[in-house]
Amino acid sequence: MTPENRDTKNYSTEEFTAEDRSKLVADLAEKATTAPPVPECFIEWLRHYWLDHNEGEATERWKYTCENHWWTAAEYTRCIETILVDPPDNIADLMRKHGWITPPGDPYGKLRDPKRKNTYIKYLKKIFEEWSTILESESAKHKNPPPS
Repeated sequence: MTPENRDTKNYSTEEFTAEDRSKLVADLAEKATTAPPVPECFIEWLRHYWLDHNEGEATERWKYTCENHWWTAAEYTRCIETILVDPPDNIADLMRKHGWITPPGDPYGKLRDPKRKNTYIKYLKKIFEEWSTILESESAKHKNPPPS
C-alpha cells in the first residue's frame, strides 16, 4: 500500500494487514517526534501588534493594551516567554510571515540559519523585556482584577 492510497483504504475490513498496521504505527511515531505547533497566541500577538505596524506603532498598541486590558497583555507575555524558552526553528519565518517583522540585523531578510534564527530571537527578547517593563508599570496602577 502506498501513502497516496492509504487514506482511502477501508481499515475496518480484512484489507488492513499487519504491514499496513506497521506503516501506520511508523507514521504516527514520526508525527509524534516532529516539533509541537507554535502556540496560537504567538501568531495572534504577531498579527495584532506587528502586522502593518513598525516598532513604535506596535509599542503604542501594546501600551494601550496594558493600560486598558492588562490581563490580556499578561497572557501575551506568558506566551512570548514560552516561545523564548524553546524557540521553533522557523521563528524567523513566523515573525516575518505573521508580523512582517524585520529586525535591525536582518533588514532585507537575507540572513540564513543559524545566524538568522539567533537575530530574530535576540530581537524578540529585546521586545519582550521592554514590553514586560511596560506591563509591570501599567499593571501596578490597576488594583482591579480582570473581568470574568
